[in-house]
Amino acid sequence: MDGESTAFDRLVPGANGVRRWMTIRVVPDAAPSGEVHGAFVLMNDIHGLKQAQEALRASEAELRLIMDNVPARVSYIDRDYRYRFLNRHNEDWLGESRKELTGRQIAEVDRRGTRDQLVTAARSRAERRNGVAPKSC
Repeated sequence: MDGESTAFDRLVPGANGVRRWMTIRVVPDAAPSGEVHGAFVLMNDIHGLKQAQEALRASEAELRLIMDNVPARVSYIDRDYRYRFLNRHNEDWLGESRKELTGRQIAEVDRRGTRDQLVTAARSRAERRNGVAPKSC
């Protein structure tokens, strides 16, 4: 240990042989001179967090599988007109991967003159949802 703190996540054996996820942080016990005399080890149980993260990953994978097999282009576009979710048909249609498309604005991606149609439709839906009369772009 060179005097730097470090942290990592590990499955740690616990009571009755049950393994639980823990964040382990090791903090050096250093003298003012910098010499390390020992270390403090702090362990935080993050098992519930890891289980929730895995459940979320599984749910996202299931949603992706369903959306990729819908025979249509499906996307979620936020209020700043940025792609937040795209299915496989959008990748095919736009010619780029969803990783490249996610976070980009429609105007950056548009090559087929659909931007105005998409923006108008998105604004219209948002305004109807918020009880505001639709206006043109």
